[in-house]
Amino acid sequence: MHLAPTVDLASPGKKVWLGESSSAYGGGAKGLSDTFVAGFITSYKSGAVTLFALNLSKSPVRIAVLAMVPKSPVEAFVLQSEQPGEEGLYSKSVKLNREVLKMVDDRTLPSLQGTPLAAGEHLRLPGYSFA
Repeated sequence: MHLAPTVDLASPGKKVWLGESSSAYGGGAKGLSDTFVAGFITSYKSGAVTLFALNLSKSPVRIAVLAMVPKSPVEAFVLQSEQPGEEGLYSKSVKLNREVLKMVDDRTLPSLQGTPLAAGEHLRLPGYSFA
């Protein structure tokens, strides 16, 4: 499927950006992400295995990620509220690897950089966070 003609029809001159959900909300964008194959877009781009973890407790936890993928490089993307504790669950701000995410300008998303985990290092998830 060629995306450029579809995008040019809907929004001439605009760039395409598909996030983790591949714009699947409401059945997807017609001709862009409304099929099963759209779910593989993220994996296809990076060729990576994604592990998802939730910490629903108020206490931090440690996860031995490298035991699951011992011979592969590992990057952590830990998301948490800007505010600590339960009250942070209602925050409008999110931290990625301890840094508050902010739009670069009205139209530009910030760079989303992972943090490499060294061999033998555990992933640390603060309370009420996910990675």
